[in-house]
Amino acid sequence: MDNMSKKTSFRVMAMLLAVLVCISFMPVFDGAVSAKSAGEKVAEKAQDDSEIKAAETAQGTQFKTASAAQKILNSKQKTKVGKKSDKSFNKAIAKQSKFGASSDPSLLTVSSPDANGIVRVQGNIYSSSIPAEDKPYVVYDKVYVDDLYTVERDIGSNIMNITIDMKKYSVGYHTIAVTYKLNGSTAYDRSSGKLIGTTFDYVPTYIYNSPSNAPGLYDVYHKKFYYNNVNGRYAYDSSCSVQMQHRIKGKKKYGKWIGDGYMTNTINYVFPGLKPARKFQTRLYYCKKFTYKGQEYTFTSGRSAVRTMKAGTKKMKVKSIIVKAYNVKRHPRKLIYRHWTSYWTYVWRVRTIGYYYTYNLRATVRLKKKPGAKGIMINAYRLKGNKKVYTKKLGKRATYTKPGKNKYIIYVTSYQNKKYGGWSPQIKKKCRIR
Repeated sequence: MDNMSKKTSFRVMAMLLAVLVCISFMPVFDGAVSAKSAGEKVAEKAQDDSEIKAAETAQGTQFKTASAAQKILNSKQKTKVGKKSDKSFNKAIAKQSKFGASSDPSLLTVSSPDANGIVRVQGNIYSSSIPAEDKPYVVYDKVYVDDLYTVERDIGSNIMNITIDMKKYSVGYHTIAVTYKLNGSTAYDRSSGKLIGTTFDYVPTYIYNSPSNAPGLYDVYHKKFYYNNVNGRYAYDSSCSVQMQHRIKGKKKYGKWIGDGYMTNTINYVFPGLKPARKFQTRLYYCKKFTYKGQEYTFTSGRSAVRTMKAGTKKMKVKSIIVKAYNVKRHPRKLIYRHWTSYWTYVWRVRTIGYYYTYNLRATVRLKKKPGAKGIMINAYRLKGNKKVYTKKLGKRATYTKPGKNKYIIYVTSYQNKKYGGWSPQIKKKCRIR
């Protein structure tokens, strides 16, 4: 009996000892658990901070890309199917770059413009880096150029392969933006109400034609020339101006191209500084100055064909100008009147009241030396040849006085070309008709 009581007392003491040991070590276990949970929270916060920092560095212009994606990521929204958030979808959007191929080329790319100003926008959701479970619920929504007010194209598909004619837009840089739909609704940032999309900046619209440089657009004189900007505007953008460069030939070769003055779309421009009888060359190009993202840029077209012209000569030295009349004829001036024979009857009679003369004129211009031009012009009549004596019939005249009592004005100038002129200083002389 004594043995049984001893065993029972030992068991009770062992149980009490075990309870005391558990109570003494409980705070240690609680500290370890709390430390572990705190470490997990710190790690999760660091991960979230790194994701926010990476998203904030992503490129975006008019659309919220990285920041909107991170806000949706933090909102822990649930998709309609399952309990999975759209975290991976927004991270994929935030990876897009400025212009050209993205860091995920299979997601979305914009090509450079071709020779006709066409850019191609391509993308495929199923071949992108978006997780497989997200792909059935993501599609491309709309394509915008420059703003959110005009839709360039409606997509509504998970595959995009479209072309955009950039010549429809003004010359300069533009922004192409693509928005997305997630689970049938447009993806946007709930806090700011802005759409989520991918933007491509600095998409250019170049000048694809050069201006005409026909000789008929010029009026050339001996010390200056004019450029007539008639219908010289760029077909796709009237704000482009025509610029000119010209250079003058020296004794052996041409000098440097000068000009580059910023001409507006007015009608006529004058360029002084020519030397008489010197050759010079011109070339034209379109120019557009614009501002994009606070910086100024200039786009120019290719240069036109080079046009070679020759300035007019110095003032010609005239020896004599003679105007003669030939085929002179005198004609009576008749008056037809009514002659009354009685109170109620009359007859028609003719009476000579004077005379008038008809004759033809011929002008002869004698120069002291050859003009050194392709020809001369006498009263709007062109005469070819580089010589000292020029004769031209000036047509028929009719006057009331004899030819010898009349005077006739003669204008004489030399020219280099029928199309652009190349005029020398004009000579004006009033000659008595012989």
